Amino acid sequence: MNIHHIHYAIEIAHYGSFNKAAANLFISQPSLSRAIKELENDLGFELFIRTPNGVLPTHQGQEFLRRARHLNEQYIALQEQYVINNRFPVVQLSLAAFRCVIVEYLLINLYNRYKDREYLNLCVCEERMEKIIDHVFDGLYTVGLILVSEENRDIFYQKCVSRDICWTPISDFSAYAQVGRDHPLAENTSVSLEELLPYPRATMAQDAMEPTLYGSHVHGYNPNNLKSRIVVNDKSTMYALLTNTDAYYIGLDLSNLRRGNRDVCYIPIRDLNNSYSLIFLHLQQHNLTTVEQELLEDIRNIVSTTREPADGAEHAASLNDVQDNQTIEH
Repeated sequence: MNIHHIHYAIEIAHYGSFNKAAANLFISQPSLSRAIKELENDLGFELFIRTPNGVLPTHQGQEFLRRARHLNEQYIALQEQYVINNRFPVVQLSLAAFRCVIVEYLLINLYNRYKDREYLNLCVCEERMEKIIDHVFDGLYTVGLILVSEENRDIFYQKCVSRDICWTPISDFSAYAQVGRDHPLAENTSVSLEELLPYPRATMAQDAMEPTLYGSHVHGYNPNNLKSRIVVNDKSTMYALLTNTDAYYIGLDLSNLRRGNRDVCYIPIRDLNNSYSLIFLHLQQHNLTTVEQELLEDIRNIVSTTREPADGAEHAASLNDVQDNQTIEH
């Protein structure tokens, strides 16, 4: 079974056409057809059926392609890391991380550091915690950055240990209630969970703070825990909710990284004692490159600039100077 033939089959399924796939692969259509025929002979079944509107995978072809896509992604990652980078002086970074303003600063710092280099390949993927660990284990992204709570720390740690993933703690954070400046609680120096109950809780789908937030999955609504809940999957929408409604969000206070306005207030929660840990991940056998070592140092430097507001006196703070005042972050 030829890995190139597998790649060809995935391209055909993507375009639904031999001709379009051949053009994208820069090979002739007859050569592509021969390659697929060889692959089908190896497999013992047909991968595609022809229709008036193009080609479609057979039932067996769908199952094969589902598994092959994962293999193809790993093959492309290997090509980039060990073939392309050896031929050209590429500044290479692939980071899988949770949604956070820290990630924006990391990307900006790295770009500014290497913007004069001829070859630059910086890849950042914002994902759920489980997916980040999977991506690092599979080699699709060489390093990861996750945020874990006290409740799920051991679970994620054991998952990483079982996969030979190096677990490097960076810093611990407390959770804060985030509300708009016109919210009834905006002037409070601290709040309790009971004081938040009358207001709708806004959360990002598959949020890193999920255990504390009683389930931010779209199917995680429980009227016994929370009467009003708003789940979104867009940071601009979250920002609009907080600044225009009485909804609240529970996240981290990284407001000193977001200077410029005072549309959102960060309020300590008195009876929420959970801490959250920022963890850097990479495979044990992977020696960090110079760029990845710089990334890790940047994370530590950025985190060191964050600070807990003293007695709630500085809970009112800005969000954003990177994305035109339209995002809300952990």
